[in-house]
Amino acid sequence: MSDGPVEEACEVVVVEGADATSLTDSQLSQALAPLEVGAACWSLLLEPDGTFGDWVRVARESEDRWIVLGAPGRAAAIAERLGRFKLRERAAISTQWRSVSLTSEGRGAEGIELPVLWAGPGETEVLGGGAVAPGEPDAPSPLDRRRVSFGRLGPADLRPGDNPFAIGAELLSDAVSFTKGCYTGQELVARMDSRSATAPRRLFLATSERAAAVGEPLMLDGREVGEVRSVSGGPRAICIVARSVPVPSDGEVTVGGVPVALRQAAGSR
Repeated sequence: MSDGPVEEACEVVVVEGADATSLTDSQLSQALAPLEVGAACWSLLLEPDGTFGDWVRVARESEDRWIVLGAPGRAAAIAERLGRFKLRERAAISTQWRSVSLTSEGRGAEGIELPVLWAGPGETEVLGGGAVAPGEPDAPSPLDRRRVSFGRLGPADLRPGDNPFAIGAELLSDAVSFTKGCYTGQELVARMDSRSATAPRRLFLATSERAAAVGEPLMLDGREVGEVRSVSGGPRAICIVARSVPVPSDGEVTVGGVPVALRQAAGSR
């Protein structure tokens, strides 16, 4: 990374008003009320049946103002989902473009430090002020390709309807409070956790000699057993894989006819 900060314009959801905290806390899986102003955490936004939803980063910008950052292109859907269960709460939900800066430690940008998604060793991610919407953003963005090259899971790897345990128990535990009160979609998460259940499909890191494309199928013995979800532009990709496939795996699974090695992604188990 260069000496100066690298900035990404991100469309975010803003929830603000006297009841903004109670609204977000009742809809997101993490315990948000105790979060201090200027802090941020991972959380899940689930459907009533417990499926995704969105995997998001949530920042408390002031006592009654929350910023929700999901996968690129998901801000409008997140705003709609939050608004769907808003009753009489005195809270406004909107979207806006904000900057997220990657800086080397000791060269901090002003703003709220976010949980790591794109940052490499010795770097931090900071939510800043307003940003100009990009004309025609790359899909995926250079920073998300960078994330995949690190072998790290992220919100862009998931699709609506996925099981929340697809990210693995360790990453799930960073995004869920098992002691807070009720939130939408809680029943499936609590039931699977109590039974130590695994998701029908899990996200894994795939490495191949061929650069994969998003949406390509993973094949095993002539059967489709998964698909590519995010790519680095190089040998690494993040794929969702059926529970029946043994992982780690070295070459039994193919993408585009080329063998791939499957491993746990960084921070996942």
